[in-house]
Order: sequence, then C-alpha cells, then structure tokens
Amino acid sequence: MNKYYNTDDVNSMFGIKIPWALVQDKVFKGISPTGKLLYGVISDLIEIAEMNNLRDKDGKSYVNFNLKYLADIFDMSEDDMNKYVSELTDVDGKGNGLILIKQVDEQNRIYMYRFGDIYKFLKGK
Repeated sequence: MNKYYNTDDVNSMFGIKIPWALVQDKVFKGISPTGKLLYGVISDLIEIAEMNNLRDKDGKSYVNFNLKYLADIFDMSEDDMNKYVSELTDVDGKGNGLILIKQVDEQNRIYMYRFGDIYKFLKGK
C-alpha cells in the first residue's frame, strides 16, 4: 500500500473548490479565511443546485439560504455566520460582492456571481 498522494488519487478526491485569486489577490484581503471557505461551500451547493436544475424563472441557479444551516455546518452561531456572509455580499465596501442574497416569496436565496466577471470588475477599480 502506498500511503502518499499521487496522480492516481486525483479523481478520487472530493472537496470544496476555492479560486486561487480569492486566496491570494489583495482585492479579497477583507475576506477572512472562514469567509473564503464559506464561498467554497456555497459554490459547491450552487453546483449541486445546477445539477438538479434548481433555477429561477430567469434561468439563474440559486440555493435556498438558511443561516442556521450554514452556521451548523461551521459549528458557530448565526450571528458569527452572518458576519462571514456579509464579507461575501460586500467585498469592496460599496455593495459589490461575490454572492447576492435575495428574498423571493418569503424564501431567501443565494445567487453566485461568475467569479471571473466579478474579479475583473473589482480588479478594475
């Protein structure tokens, strides 16, 4: 048995994807490590929603937003989780974020902007 990771293991790895730019670019310096991990979790949930054709009437993928659920995943209070969600909804202090939370029919939804597009926008400032 080989206990070290090698190229045969690549396809057997499951995990959360976080863009390198989110980790290393100064544009995102205001997002905490927990906020960046949260972005990866939301991205994964959006990917699952997309696979299940969960889209709004305009064809945009979303996930139902439940602060308690996210707080439970991270084993923290809802107040603390709300702080990390806020980091993602307002990256630049001017309301431009990586995600959008929108209330539709008494249900909160999370929409995720295309990372490349919002990254270029924030970088161009």
